[in-house]
Amino acid sequence: MWSNVTEAELRQLYPALPPLQHNAGWLPLVAHCLAQMAKAGLDLQQPLVLQIKQKLGILRIHIDTSGMSGPQRSAIALLAAQALTASRSVCELCGQNAQLRVGASGCRTLCAMHARGTL
Repeated sequence: MWSNVTEAELRQLYPALPPLQHNAGWLPLVAHCLAQMAKAGLDLQQPLVLQIKQKLGILRIHIDTSGMSGPQRSAIALLAAQALTASRSVCELCGQNAQLRVGASGCRTLCAMHARGTL
């Protein structure tokens, strides 16, 4: 369902999203995670998503859970952790199977094609 999602489509669904600080290959991961968070009760019409970014080659999703119950907070944290784990095997540029790669220019999760000459 989310394989061809664009940032514009995500913003239409969730207008309160902060600027996305990652490449397009992870948009389907982010879309799936946000949809699951909404099912868990996160009101994505409110500015509760603090940051969505790439850090050290891995997707990070930071949510303001301060007003949530313990079980809801745990559910949201689990979904963010699942997206982080999934991002380790999805090319941040194209969304294909990938691996976390470390090189002189830093850490990136890239498929074999995008890894050539980029690190």
